[in-house]
Amino acid sequence: MEILNLKLDMAEGNKKKKIKLSLVPNSIIYAIAKVLGYGNEKYKVENSWKNGETAHYRDAMYRHFLSYIENPTGLDESGFPHLYHVAANVAILIELEERDEKKNDEWRLKFNEGDKSGYKKKPEMGR
Repeated sequence: MEILNLKLDMAEGNKKKKIKLSLVPNSIIYAIAKVLGYGNEKYKVENSWKNGETAHYRDAMYRHFLSYIENPTGLDESGFPHLYHVAANVAILIELEERDEKKNDEWRLKFNEGDKSGYKKKPEMGR
């Protein structure tokens, strides 16, 4: 998964690939921040999601998504709509997947440098 890196784009001065953050609706940023703030208070650990596993957040996203489908105006125990939790879980999953992909790529590079067994880096997806 290749997600454009804003810092890299800015450092390279690549005007074509700069991310226009103003395109993102403010409401999703606030929704995610509210849910993550609630999580910090509930678990007494700031940004505990950073040490989480993707499977946990996939399951949580799916549960909240089903709750939203069944009752679009329903609220979670946090007092926030289930859709807010879907957004937060998607944001966390994107971050965790990106982190895991980077670790996998680093491992592949190290493995390829020392091993001539024919293992090839996985091909890039056409995006």
